Amino acid sequence: MGDIRLFVSHAEEDADIALGLVRIVEAVMDVPEQAILCTSAPGYGLAIGADVAEHLRQHLTQASCVAAVLTPHSLSSKWCLFELGGAWARATHTYPLLAGGLIQDDLPAALAGRLGGQLGDPKALRQLVRDLRRRLGWSERDAAAAEREIDRLVTIVRDRRSSVDDVDEELGADFVAKWHFIGDTQQEILNHIVRRARGKEHLSYAELKQAFPGRPDLYYRLMQLRYLKFLKRRPIGRSAGDVPQYGWTLSPEYAARVWR
Repeated sequence: MGDIRLFVSHAEEDADIALGLVRIVEAVMDVPEQAILCTSAPGYGLAIGADVAEHLRQHLTQASCVAAVLTPHSLSSKWCLFELGGAWARATHTYPLLAGGLIQDDLPAALAGRLGGQLGDPKALRQLVRDLRRRLGWSERDAAAAEREIDRLVTIVRDRRSSVDDVDEELGADFVAKWHFIGDTQQEILNHIVRRARGKEHLSYAELKQAFPGRPDLYYRLMQLRYLKFLKRRPIGRSAGDVPQYGWTLSPEYAARVWR
């Protein structure tokens, strides 16, 4: 691996987003050989058998910029939090890039004070590549090709939410119709919260993880139910790793229907 200048931090489940970011950078700039580390981009990943932790430590020290793809998946990934902590400790310039319904308040403590950009916003992506060009000093390539890659990534990010958002817009407050739309897993989670949350301010994420072990997509499922207005979340503090923690309960609208 050569002189790493840009490191793209992401969860395995967000490989398509990370690859889209790399393609934007390649379209915008002449990238020196092996100057990017992104485990999901062909030619920019780790060698088979590499010591992952040691490799990340080494190249976080080298990288002048870290593009952090932040989604519910990455905030529950020990590797992503390790990477972000390393970037912070080494005073690397880190760009928090939000998707999957995350907002500024969801930033982990390692990125506190930094302004996050929404990956579904083409203006934010254009600002990102302008700043990367300035910091990395790589020569400009094809602006038109870059715009096509930006549009492609925006589509990927928005498509992840479109099915939920479209149904929410069409169905409004018709929870009966929404119930038939959501899958068995969401129904099981929702039934559990209905049974356990009455009379409580919230159920913590730790309680829900204990009730649904072996589900790495639990946070994503909860966020889907939040988009559909079955659930609401409230901040209840931060974990030992200083990641925002939330309590979950029924939305007032859905609670009024089931807790009459």
